[in-house]
Amino acid sequence: MLQQAVELRSEALRRRRQHQYRAVELNDLYLIVGRLQGILAYAALDLGDPHAAMIHADAAWTCAERAGDNELRAWTRGTQSLISRFEGDYDRATAYVLDGLPYGTRGTSRLRLLCGYAQCHANLGDSQGTNRALDRAQDQRDHLTTADSIGGIYEFSEAKQRYYAGSSLIWLDGGPDAQRAAQEAAQAIAMWEHEPPESRSLDDEALAHVYQATAHLQLRQFDVATAAIRPILDLPPERQISWIRKRLGRFAGMLRQEPYDKSREAVDLYDEIQSFAA
Repeated sequence: MLQQAVELRSEALRRRRQHQYRAVELNDLYLIVGRLQGILAYAALDLGDPHAAMIHADAAWTCAERAGDNELRAWTRGTQSLISRFEGDYDRATAYVLDGLPYGTRGTSRLRLLCGYAQCHANLGDSQGTNRALDRAQDQRDHLTTADSIGGIYEFSEAKQRYYAGSSLIWLDGGPDAQRAAQEAAQAIAMWEHEPPESRSLDDEALAHVYQATAHLQLRQFDVATAAIRPILDLPPERQISWIRKRLGRFAGMLRQEPYDKSREAVDLYDEIQSFAA
């Protein structure tokens, strides 16, 4: 898919440079290139290269501006926020969300921005702000009146929304937030498992297992956490994207802290995770 995106982008840019389009097609041409840049941004981030991902996302924003397409504007701001969160720059990530929200007037792009906002609040330790943003996203899903123009990474399914909720709440102090995180991640996994193969987001589904396991570890439910993380440790190397390695690192770090640091089972699980990441 990545090679196909590169080839399609090259063809679209060639048509733009050589003026091989009608005047009424120019905005559509920019929209096509912008969406292809978005695919490349996601691919670069999955490979652990946020710098390259941001270059592609910035190009997608330029195309969205030239096409005058608010849906792509909102999606791109959400992606720039995602990349900033990957790098741990939550102030910048928040700024991208707030800039993108006014454009989120169609489909699920606004929901994705609100869930990104929740992730920012969570990483800054704000439980109330996190839950408020997640609740706003759910309320707006219940009142959606328009559909996304295209699917794939450009739609924000309910499973993805619940996955985002789980990935947000695990950064807080446990307790009710961890309970909600475990529930949201479990619901995301169940939704994906019942979707047809072409609709499943396997990488996100795998990450939801990590978030579910992390929440159970916060709740001091070691056996449940171990069962949740097991499918991830059995993944083949080609499925071990940068996000999985990054989040597994945090899970492993928790095993070296109380109350797990003296547990033989926790030490064994830690060693297995280290072998997975090697």
